[in-house]
Amino acid sequence: MQSHRLRNRAFTLIEMVVVIAVMVILLTLAGPIFSGLTNSYSPATVATAISGQLERARSHAVANNTYVWVRLGAVREEPNDFS
Repeated sequence: MQSHRLRNRAFTLIEMVVVIAVMVILLTLAGPIFSGLTNSYSPATVATAISGQLERARSHAVANNTYVWVRLGAVREEPNDFS
């Protein structure tokens, strides 16, 4: 009776193959999404954006004789950064 209980709790080969097939299909569909994310935020793009933000902040601070905070995290520049 004990071996019968253990047998009911296991996965069959067909169930495992179906689950793996579904995972492969989902990963295949999601592949282009992930490759687009990695290409848009390349290290060179991020470094250029940070360098530009620091230079703009420095120029603003010198021109207005004030302190400036630089917030990192967004690659795109916002139009009202220094109002």
